[in-house]
Amino acid sequence: MNLIKIARLIGKSMVKAKLKRRYIEVIAVSLCFVATLFAFTPYSIYFNNAQEFTIPSAAVYSMLLFPAIALWVVLQFFLFLIPERLYNYALSLLSASTVLFWLQGNVLQWDYGVLDGRQIAWSEMRLQGMLDLILWAGIITFAIVKRRWVKRAATALAGVLLATQLVSFAMISSGPVEPVSAHSFSIDNSQQFAFSEDKNVILLILDAFQADIMQEIIATEEHYSAMLDGFTFYRNAASAYSKTYPTMPLFLTGQWYENHMPIQRFLNRTFSRYSINSEMLNEGWQVDLFPWVPRTIYFSRAMASNMRPKIGLHEQMVQIGKILDLTFFRATPHFMKSYWLNDYQWRLSGMFKQFGFFVSDKQIDEEFSHEPHPHMAIEFTEMLTQTSRVPFNTPVFKMYHLNVPHEPFFLTEDLRMERLPSGREGFLRHSVAAMEIVKRLLDTLKELEIYDESMILIVSDHGGGEYNAGVVFDYLPAEIGTPDTLGKFIDPAHHQSALPLVLIKPFSSRGDLKISDAPVSLGDIAKTIAEESGIESGGLGGENILHLKEGQDRERRYLYYEFSSWKRDYLPSMKEYTVRGHSWLPQNWEATGAVFEPRLEYTRPADTLLPYKTGQVMSFTDPSYMRSSLVRGWSNPESHGTWSNGSSAEITIRMEERSRAPESIAMYGFGFLASGQLNSQRVILTLNGEEIGQWDVSQPRWYRAEIPSHLIYGTELLEFRLEFPDAASPADFGLNLDTRKLGFALIHMLID
Repeated sequence: MNLIKIARLIGKSMVKAKLKRRYIEVIAVSLCFVATLFAFTPYSIYFNNAQEFTIPSAAVYSMLLFPAIALWVVLQFFLFLIPERLYNYALSLLSASTVLFWLQGNVLQWDYGVLDGRQIAWSEMRLQGMLDLILWAGIITFAIVKRRWVKRAATALAGVLLATQLVSFAMISSGPVEPVSAHSFSIDNSQQFAFSEDKNVILLILDAFQADIMQEIIATEEHYSAMLDGFTFYRNAASAYSKTYPTMPLFLTGQWYENHMPIQRFLNRTFSRYSINSEMLNEGWQVDLFPWVPRTIYFSRAMASNMRPKIGLHEQMVQIGKILDLTFFRATPHFMKSYWLNDYQWRLSGMFKQFGFFVSDKQIDEEFSHEPHPHMAIEFTEMLTQTSRVPFNTPVFKMYHLNVPHEPFFLTEDLRMERLPSGREGFLRHSVAAMEIVKRLLDTLKELEIYDESMILIVSDHGGGEYNAGVVFDYLPAEIGTPDTLGKFIDPAHHQSALPLVLIKPFSSRGDLKISDAPVSLGDIAKTIAEESGIESGGLGGENILHLKEGQDRERRYLYYEFSSWKRDYLPSMKEYTVRGHSWLPQNWEATGAVFEPRLEYTRPADTLLPYKTGQVMSFTDPSYMRSSLVRGWSNPESHGTWSNGSSAEITIRMEERSRAPESIAMYGFGFLASGQLNSQRVILTLNGEEIGQWDVSQPRWYRAEIPSHLIYGTELLEFRLEFPDAASPADFGLNLDTRKLGFALIHMLID
């Protein structure tokens, strides 16, 4: 009897031990699987690309938490309830899948380029597909064949994977992240097409529309010329940048971004200091901004009438769908990625968008009173037709940024959804689709009888440099000149991005389309809008485009970059070009040699900067100061001082801990006057992002500026930036072969 009891006790204990092991295995493996797909991978995607999304990290956590817990519970029930003979298979396959998702998402990350609409050459990536297939088939087969071994190792394997991902995530999320204003606000679309009976300024941005494409359209499709009643086509336009991100703030603030600070910090400071939209808002205008890419502008109630400090459920659903699409695109094998990409319609984003429409809080998401069209430009035209009205008697400013003719090329000439071919053919047809959208907008303004009361700017942010569309010179008049396409003046792709669309109709302008070859820059847009609208221009740079003359000798600058090795808070390295003459002719372009690199934040040890004591005179004929304090934009020190080289330069000073707070800065030096051919050099001085002085520098003497106390409170680092709008090279004036862009020769500096 005692033996039977002992046997029963042993049996019960064995069953309990077995159940305990199963419980631990199920908890660990299912948790690792769910955490990989619904926590670590999506969160790492978010933190590495936070500016790409319009919701804060807290929303990502909250929106993913419920589905993650639900899936974890379902997996546990499934693994507990299935028969013993199937349990080993299920646990092994779940473990193998988790390992494969982690490997694919963190180790086997094939290069698909920037997912910005350009077609992926799937047929050229067969090797990657074969490698993924072999890996996935091999590990899954091993898990089935060696299921008992995998089962025994499953708990330890899950623990290692969880720990590895936790450490990696901690490293990613602990780094400094610049706040993104778009994470705290959303756009109210309720007044999108509400205009004024008195005055309207409309800035319509057609992304990547190229100037020579426009020339071809009006040369071959005459009805588009007739459509542009009262417009001038500024054919000789030059882009400011090769991409959208820095161009959008330039349109509204007139300020150039040169990688001198994190770009979101730049948006905060420049928009807060001056923007045409905030000036209009202060003067009683209705200001509505509708950016395609929210991160490119600064969000605040002081910036626009349609910015609200709440993000609706619909928008949260759309963004979570986007994050999950990227998660599965990253974590699944090559042969499944096209499924998630769905020809840039994205598999889950569309589903979540539709679901979000049905569950959204109508009090928060009033603009979604109808089911939105999947293509932004078609949605624009539908809402334009349905909701246009004239309720305002005060001036109105509208900025619309549309995703046409940017890739992917999805719209035909009659605005039907169809995948168009890559290259110039698709680009041209997509551009015609963009002009059809323009036609609908202009027709609507005429129907509302406010066409004459409207100033309309139809521009692009850059040309289509990476679309392999080339530049077609066939429709350029002979008097412009013959393009030299064989010389090495500017890379062809760089040149294509440098040719933007600029069409402008001033107030009350009517008549046939005019073509002007005045030297226009996208850096002129802000000043043109400010002056023509009658608002304070705030000392904007650039020119009023309407006052520029053909044949005017003018140098324009252009910064080219592409998406490679992109730091999340800065843009990639930007190469500076200038153009004199017609922008279409490659021989008129010149690389200045200036490259604006992403700047590193000062996380390096403090002793790499020489400590400075208030009242100490620094000499910049001394190479030690050159190495430690002159951060960038300076030449090597010479016996007479150190020349600036380029349009800007930076100095960083680390104050001694016990040094008294400084009240002023003085710099002793002189300007580059080109042997008397220039009267002076303008110098604009900023400290920690705020302007503190402007000088006209000529002969050697001390130039001084006051240091506001609020700019240095709580910091030991003083970051000075000097801008030189008139910098020029000795070679420009025929003095010698020195091509450096000289502005200011710094000899001594005193902070006191």
